[in-house]
Amino acid sequence: KVDFANKKRLVLNAIDDEPYVLTENFYLLENYEGYLEALDKLIKIYGFKEVIICVKATNSENINKLMEYLGMYPNIRLNIVPDLYPLGNEEILAQYYNYNQDEVYVIKASLFYHIFNLMLRNRLVGDKLITLSGNGIENPLIVRVKEGTKLKDIVQEVITLKKGNLKLFANGLMMGKIIELDNFVVTKEFNSLLIMIDKEIKKKGKCLNCGECINICPVYINFQDFIGRGKNE
Repeated sequence: KVDFANKKRLVLNAIDDEPYVLTENFYLLENYEGYLEALDKLIKIYGFKEVIICVKATNSENINKLMEYLGMYPNIRLNIVPDLYPLGNEEILAQYYNYNQDEVYVIKASLFYHIFNLMLRNRLVGDKLITLSGNGIENPLIVRVKEGTKLKDIVQEVITLKKGNLKLFANGLMMGKIIELDNFVVTKEFNSLLIMIDKEIKKKGKCLNCGECINICPVYINFQDFIGRGKNE
């Protein structure tokens, strides 16, 4: 359920956190004109103080498209965020901009797809975009599928697998899970399938000592302080 009442800010979140995944980015790229129109209508309905679209700095195509059209929507602005994990998380994104959690509603571009269709097309949709990618796939792509479709049928129909010992991940390497194709169906929560060559998968959770987590940790913990103490995994 989406409830915009009593919110001062609305943030459209088109950020994908997971490596190889571009699902949220493509929802915005395919529907940016309709999204802008729907956001403008929501401003009139709910009186938002701000409406913001957040995209990664690496998503240049979306940035260029939005910059071209935003002049027609003075109450909507674009925020370009660095390519840092886990800024795609709604709570983390709100904290990154120091927004009061009680006053802001952060909504994923994939969820806004349903609102956009209800507002402008007056219809419910049962289709969705999913990313099919990973180093185990010859032709990574983003496809539109129906909820309830067997994932095995999609894989057999649209992608070519590389040879080798392959592992399949639903919803990403970072926060997803390893799955088997048999009997797995596309659900509302499913957004990507990554197929990886097993020998090239790094140990999940291994700290790379890059220090990026320090900049965005919501409770300001320096995780590098734990490195070397047996707690870095």
